[in-house]
Amino acid sequence: MKLVFPHGEHKEVELDGECYRIGSSDSADICLPAKGVAEEHAVIRKSGDDYVLEIDNPAHLASVNGKLVHETKALNPGDLIIISQVHCRLEDSTGTQDDPAQTVVRMALPKYVIRGVSGPYFGKTYPLRGTTVFGRHADCDIRINDEGISRRHAEIVVTPEGLLVRDLDSSNGTFVNGERVKEHALKVGDEVRFDSLRFLIQNPAMPEKNSNARGKAASAAASGSAAVPTSQPVASGGQAGKWVFTVLVLTAAAAAAAWYLGYLKL
Repeated sequence: MKLVFPHGEHKEVELDGECYRIGSSDSADICLPAKGVAEEHAVIRKSGDDYVLEIDNPAHLASVNGKLVHETKALNPGDLIIISQVHCRLEDSTGTQDDPAQTVVRMALPKYVIRGVSGPYFGKTYPLRGTTVFGRHADCDIRINDEGISRRHAEIVVTPEGLLVRDLDSSNGTFVNGERVKEHALKVGDEVRFDSLRFLIQNPAMPEKNSNARGKAASAAASGSAAVPTSQPVASGGQAGKWVFTVLVLTAAAAAAAWYLGYLKL
């Protein structure tokens, strides 16, 4: 077997050993110095003729075929593995996939992702495919280990029309742009809050700079505050100069007229 990185983060790795440590540390067997990758993030271990992905920390995000891995997950040829935001694929190294007559199957990015914008989940990004359940229970697709989160708090469903969030009778509620909801349609840029933890709906291609601006706008809308402009735009170039000159002339004329009328009264 071998691990390939179609987005170019790393050269392919032939898995001919028993254990491969994946992380951002230089001492890792597979070094991935990428955002969100911990120094020792995950392990690919050989078990007989099979391979297993192991995660020993729930904060270390990894998924196989769109499903978050909580502890261990058996791997098969063709599986899509995402380590934080780094995409890789397990392939059979027999060489059959290099057959020029074989159709190349490209990994499809999710249409939507949800990114944490507060608390310990700040900056962490999760793909949204099918139905994604959020909660404290280990069986949830995205486990949020926080005392304010219910065991099965809410779910986000990808539909042909877009996204839909449903609160699963949580104790502390699910909110969209500051409004508590039971079921609500979502769009890119919406802020979703589970209790006090805030997340932002994005598409994978959305620049982080723009997403931060959207997140601040959503937070401002949720709190009822509005952005206050620091200055007003003015006319540009010579047009502005003409208006200023006209105002000055009229002001001077009015002042002169007032002085002259006062002089006549004397």
